[in-house]
Amino acid sequence: MKKSQKIIMILICLLITVFSVNVQANSDLSWDSIKDSVEDFENAGKQDPLINTDEIVDAVVPVGQMLTAVGVAVLFGALILLGIKYMTAEPEQKGKLKQQLIGLVIAGIVIFGAFSIWRVAYNFFEEVF
Repeated sequence: MKKSQKIIMILICLLITVFSVNVQANSDLSWDSIKDSVEDFENAGKQDPLINTDEIVDAVVPVGQMLTAVGVAVLFGALILLGIKYMTAEPEQKGKLKQQLIGLVIAGIVIFGAFSIWRVAYNFFEEVF
């Protein structure tokens, strides 16, 4: 694509964006109406929450456990595969496989650490709030 074609395409996209914006102003923008809107918003937030934290935990924990189980299964499968490759590899290839094994160890730390970090953060915020 030529430089002039790129510039034309950018200008067309810019014009479409500018002319597609539809701004509608409310004719009743008085201080009292704004204040009433703010008070309505605050009162809506003070009512019973729509989402209960226990419901969120009940929904998230099984998903987290499932993802951790899948991660552990993949981790051990990869560990076994790389271990077999390492045992049968020539000395030159062992250096490359060590790098992959280091990455695998880091992946394991992330998998097991993610659940621990989430549990610590959840317990901390449960006590604070």
